[in-house]
Amino acid sequence: MARVISVAGTKGGVGKSTTAYILAGRLAEMGNKVGLLDADPNHAVGDWHEVGQLPGITIASDITEQNIGDEVAKLEDGGADFVIIDLPGMRGMVQVFAFGLSDLIIIPTQTSRSDVEQALALVHMIERNRKTIQNGVLGSNPRNFRNRIESMD
Repeated sequence: MARVISVAGTKGGVGKSTTAYILAGRLAEMGNKVGLLDADPNHAVGDWHEVGQLPGITIASDITEQNIGDEVAKLEDGGADFVIIDLPGMRGMVQVFAFGLSDLIIIPTQTSRSDVEQALALVHMIERNRKTIQNGVLGSNPRNFRNRIESMD
């Protein structure tokens, strides 16, 4: 099973996409098979990959709360060692689902007071909702949340 790493934040321009792409590239250079999910509507990582074409990275774009679980599963089925999720600079359900799937959440920030405050607010939100994210929204096994969501229809 792949290790899933989300790169998150509630503000644009703090380096989320840069962090996601550099991390994916370094993991691929180390011999890992890496999937990179581009959930950011600006599609920066997809654009960079078209220019750079780093080997060992598979990119999926247009990631939403409706397809994020399926896309992670596809990459895992394809043998990915790591899945990196580049999240948009806003709060939404795609973040909630990504957090539930994640083994690690990275929150890049700039050094301004407002950037740090927003990053800390996101950390507190994740901590407050950890049980909901892990159990209430996604079920006890977040990797298999698709069946739980479909059963709600």
